Amino acid sequence: MAADDRGFTLLELVVGMVVLAIALVMLATLVFPQAERAAHSLYQVRAAQLGQAVMGELMGRRFDQATPSGGGAVTSLNCSKVTAGDEPTRWSFVEDYNGYRGNAAALLGSSAYDRFQLEVDVSCTAAVGSTDWPGGAKIITITAVAPDGSRYPFQLVRGNY
Repeated sequence: MAADDRGFTLLELVVGMVVLAIALVMLATLVFPQAERAAHSLYQVRAAQLGQAVMGELMGRRFDQATPSGGGAVTSLNCSKVTAGDEPTRWSFVEDYNGYRGNAAALLGSSAYDRFQLEVDVSCTAAVGSTDWPGGAKIITITAVAPDGSRYPFQLVRGNY
């Protein structure tokens, strides 16, 4: 009676399972964490785009409530307003954004950044670093919070001129 030479032996099956297990462990430790790092890079780029969009939005607003409609400097600075929860797309002045905490989509009126959160703080100053600003300036700090919780701060200096 001749032995049938088709199929795998028990030893070949065990060796195959060990090789497969080693390959899966290497994938889990080397390749899969790279996907998380790739998403982190994407969040950095999206946060930078979001920060730039919000800065553009704020640069288009009037410096202060006392700013003349045709432009020009104001005599006193106002940085005390904290947003009362009304519609952000209707805000007209830089200080209207002070204290904003919420969804980026609500602030910009676009769903392009709907999973990002924003924090906006406005403060008044007479000097930025070692440079005096005779008419004063507003320092606007924008913090974009990515869906993974990473925080990306941006600052904008808006002069009173």
